[in-house]
Amino acid sequence: MGDDDAQFQPAEPDISFLQEQMARACVNVRLIDPQLDDSDTIGDIPFLHNIALDAFDAASNTIGAYRNVNNTDRYWHAYIVGAYEADEAWDYDGEANWHIGQSFRPVLILQEVIRDLSVVPVAQARADIERHIVLHEVLHRFYGPHHDPPQPMTDEGNMDALTTIVGTDAENVLSRLQLKGIQKKPNGPDS
Repeated sequence: MGDDDAQFQPAEPDISFLQEQMARACVNVRLIDPQLDDSDTIGDIPFLHNIALDAFDAASNTIGAYRNVNNTDRYWHAYIVGAYEADEAWDYDGEANWHIGQSFRPVLILQEVIRDLSVVPVAQARADIERHIVLHEVLHRFYGPHHDPPQPMTDEGNMDALTTIVGTDAENVLSRLQLKGIQKKPNGPDS
């Protein structure tokens, strides 16, 4: 916590748990390299230590411009991007608040915050937390935000934010209700 690694380069997020859980809903998840055109400006996005929402929106618009196909009833997409950490109020560097992912477009997996949280004694290993967060953030695209009071689809199992950090793979699996919720989405997650 608070031990930022200035040399840390966010990696491509691990989608293996997402693939495993979505297969249970009869959804085949594949990693496809983005097809960029001659106007590639993704390389022009500056590295931001703490990514604030306005910068996130700018990055989202740039990356989102590369969607070359819309969701259909048989093809869904989600950009999943490794990022460093959220703005200073939510980076878990000395405060008790954290964001470990964002489910807008693209899905951001905030890997420095995951690294910080993985050293908490009750937390799972860093790689496990990341795999759980990838599933959690993509599921927000299907189910929407968390609710108050909690609702079964958006706040149980993997959709419970604390479970993604301290829960085992077995505690992060999709419930039958969540599986049915995915199958009922005719055009997949929200674009």
